[in-house]
Amino acid sequence: MRVKILAILGLMAISSLATAVQPLAAQTKFGLVDFQTAMLSTKDMQAEATKLEVEFKPQQDALSKLSDEMQDLQQRMVSATDAQQQAQLQAQGTAMQTRFERMRQDMQSAIDFRREGILQKGAARMRAVLEKLRVEKGLDAVIDTSSIYVYNPSMELTAEATAAYDVAHPVAGN
Repeated sequence: MRVKILAILGLMAISSLATAVQPLAAQTKFGLVDFQTAMLSTKDMQAEATKLEVEFKPQQDALSKLSDEMQDLQQRMVSATDAQQQAQLQAQGTAMQTRFERMRQDMQSAIDFRREGILQKGAARMRAVLEKLRVEKGLDAVIDTSSIYVYNPSMELTAEATAAYDVAHPVAGN
C-alpha cells in the first residue's frame, strides 16, 4: 500500500512538473528584417533620393563649373611667364579654392540635414509597418538582421516589409 501511495505521489509530482514546464516550452516567435535594406528599397525612399538629387543639382553644377574654372586658372598659372601675373593668378586661385570649399561644405550640410529628416520619417513609417506585420503574423518580436550572424531564411521579412511599406505609403504619381 505504501508503494502505491508513493507511486501515486510520484505521478502527481511528474504531472504538476509537466504542467509547470509547459509555459516554458511555449516557443517565442521571431521575424527578421534587414531594416536598412527594407526601408531604402521602398519606392518612397527611392523617390525621396531622386528629389534630393534634383534639389541639389544646381549647387552641384555650380561646384562643377567652379572646379573647371580652377583647373583653367591652374593651366594659366603654369603658362604665365611674368612673376606678377603668376602671383595675381595664385591669389585668384586661393580665393576660388576658398569659395569652392565653402560652397561644398554648405551644400553637404544642407544635403545631410535633408537626408536625416527623410531617413527619420522613413524609419518611423517602417517601424509602424513592421509592428503591423508582427501582429498579423503573430510574432513576439521583429529583429534587425544586422546583429544576427546565422538564421533560418524562412524567418526573413525584408521583402515583405518593403512591399507592405509601399502599400501603406504610396508615392504620388505611381
